[in-house]
Amino acid sequence: MMEKVKNAPVKYVIGVVRFPPVADLDKFAGAIQSELGEEYPFGSSPRFTELSIKVDEKGVEVTPQEVALWQFLNAGRTCGIIVNQGLVGLHTMAYENHEDFLGKLLRVVEVARGLEGNPLRFVEALALRYVDLIVPSEGETLSDYMQAKLPTDIGIDGLKMNDGVNVLGMKSSVGNIRLQVFLNPKTVLPTDLISPLFADSGWGWELPEREFVTIDTDHATVYAPPIEVEKIDIREHMFSLRKPISDIFKKIATQHAMKVWGLE
Repeated sequence: MMEKVKNAPVKYVIGVVRFPPVADLDKFAGAIQSELGEEYPFGSSPRFTELSIKVDEKGVEVTPQEVALWQFLNAGRTCGIIVNQGLVGLHTMAYENHEDFLGKLLRVVEVARGLEGNPLRFVEALALRYVDLIVPSEGETLSDYMQAKLPTDIGIDGLKMNDGVNVLGMKSSVGNIRLQVFLNPKTVLPTDLISPLFADSGWGWELPEREFVTIDTDHATVYAPPIEVEKIDIREHMFSLRKPISDIFKKIATQHAMKVWGLE
């Protein structure tokens, strides 16, 4: 996943930095846009409902609440900055390479750190998530592209498997990794990623006409308690988050796949 080539399987990437909530989201987001507006001229604030779960002596209380989240898209509407009260991030459906993507993400972080009032003094978490789409060419099968074991049926006569998912949770030297391998899912991207941000961006992916696999790799570092931003090298940590994602991808893919994708 070093270079962007015609057949590269990377379909979507998101990177985020989470911190204690700021008091005034609109002011915070507006200050970021004033710094980066030339690069990301299209701004909007989608509002959507999420469930707030509260646990206390009364039990578990689940209530819906409206959440505001700003997005600033680049001129080509292929890459967007995400800002909410306790998070800045970057996501794209036109991934070039990890140096380019992480460089853009770190630029957003540096702008947020330098704002008046020093709103980003502590970091709660860092995370990277990559989604790859593997579609064999006509006449080929998924086994030509995948070394990893695919979701399989349970061997009952008369039953044919339509779809499935393998999920693995792993620990790295810097955090936790979740790997999901979806066989013929109903949507190209995992459903938890599909949000009003995509509609606002005009992003969408058509389902392949033949069997396919979506690989979803999520790697996060959580600081509990939050750590002072001055005490960590966010750039180094982001690159450390990315390396196991790349290693997993190379382990999953066959040599034939790497050749087809031009990633040998």
